[in-house]
Amino acid sequence: VVPADAAGRVLLISAGNPTSGPLPDIAGSLAAAGVPIDVAAVGYDRSALVRIDDIAVPAWVRDGDTIACRIVMHAGRPASGRLTLLLNGEPVDLDPDSPSLAARVDLPPGPTVLSQSIRLPSGPVHRIAAVFEPDDPAASIPQLLRAEGVTFTSDQVRVLILAEDPPQAEPLLAALNADN
Repeated sequence: VVPADAAGRVLLISAGNPTSGPLPDIAGSLAAAGVPIDVAAVGYDRSALVRIDDIAVPAWVRDGDTIACRIVMHAGRPASGRLTLLLNGEPVDLDPDSPSLAARVDLPPGPTVLSQSIRLPSGPVHRIAAVFEPDDPAASIPQLLRAEGVTFTSDQVRVLILAEDPPQAEPLLAALNADN
């Protein structure tokens, strides 16, 4: 890159987010050749943006269970919009009193935690996604407005009780049935 009879420098301008390419290899080659690398960091002020920080769902539940989804959002300033939950790619009705499936959300500045119960259909794996659509499109960037979680399910538990005297097994059977 730099002629052998010339001194050179490389100015790397970066936001600090890796994209693509062999940057560590190139930087190592330049350093080995004695070429200094200057770095200019580009900062972004994201303090006023809306984002979904997390969606928390249980890792394992029984088939057909109802789960609690916890959505953690953050707004740098007051913001409003519509929150959609997707279960296996299909919208969950968060607003049964209106034709819209999404829920209207008003966010104060700072963190906000929202909870929603979802009954899972039969199946071994369920993908749950939270998507926020702000009323003001300039309030965020799309990559910050979606979070996903996965819940695995197992079949309902079956227990085989073998007993020479069935009445003696009745307390165990009663305890198992009481705990569902």
